[in-house]
Amino acid sequence: YKGMLKFIAGQYNRPYVVQPLPVQQFSAAFTGETEIELKWEETPDAAEPTAKAQQYIIYTRIGDGGFDN
Repeated sequence: YKGMLKFIAGQYNRPYVVQPLPVQQFSAAFTGETEIELKWEETPDAAEPTAKAQQYIIYTRIGDGGFDN
């Protein structure tokens, strides 16, 4: 799959980035009545140095409602 990834990225003159491994040591804790602090640690990928997340998108929902995306 990395060969295809590199090829497609090259077609668009963009750097390729491999999806990061899942996070580890994830926790969620209430910091207020309506606030939660999320914490996690990156899982390093020794086989692929580009597999580093630069940001995460967090979606929320209340009860059985839909997500806010």
